[in-house]
Amino acid sequence: MKKLVVMFVVMCFSLSAAVAIDDKDYKKRGTLVVNTSEYKELEPDTAELSIRIETTDFKSVQRASEDNKQIAEKVYAELKDLINTSNGDFIKTSNYNAAPLYKSSGNKSIFDRYRVTNNINIRTKNIDKVGEMIDKALNAGATSVHNLTFSISTYDKECEALLSAAGKKAYAQAQATLKQSNSYVEAVSSMNISCGGNASFAPRRMNVAAKGMTEEDAVAEASYTLIEPGVSRINANVNAVFFVKP
Repeated sequence: MKKLVVMFVVMCFSLSAAVAIDDKDYKKRGTLVVNTSEYKELEPDTAELSIRIETTDFKSVQRASEDNKQIAEKVYAELKDLINTSNGDFIKTSNYNAAPLYKSSGNKSIFDRYRVTNNINIRTKNIDKVGEMIDKALNAGATSVHNLTFSISTYDKECEALLSAAGKKAYAQAQATLKQSNSYVEAVSSMNISCGGNASFAPRRMNVAAKGMTEEDAVAEASYTLIEPGVSRINANVNAVFFVKP
């Protein structure tokens, strides 16, 4: 976000560089407030999810750990061909825990069993493979899949471009507004900017017509769990105050 602020500070200087006016002089000048915005809808290109492997044993923590290890090896083997590490994809262990579990019996805590949990985090740009990853992990013995999120790897660059466009639009609108009164923009007084995306993704339409089937049929015949990342809208807003000279 620091880069965004610097970019617009530079813009402010460039607009006012041609006119050097004392601060007291500025207070005598009129001002014009312009609000502009730009937006862009993008499909997420990165997915992250967590896979949990949980094993238990009533007598031995070592046995629960060994069972967990065997399942983890199967999960890794199933997933390694579905990611591209050269593209920034990864699979890594985020948390591993082995501990006894107790249950209450009256006022006492009685040993119940040993539990071993292994959480594996995955990040991939192969979004079309996420459904396959989930199914293969569960078929290999994983207990659950959670924390599935989608993001845009070029988010910062997209925000910079949108803010730049909104800033230029604000200046152009100020000039156009003042043209009829024979005034012009002298310099930038202040500029507030913001950029953000929707937290919820709108569903993306399936191209079922090309397959000659309904959406329900397409889902039913899918080889793997259908995961729909949808689209995200990035909004950039600029609130600019310009000094005006007659």
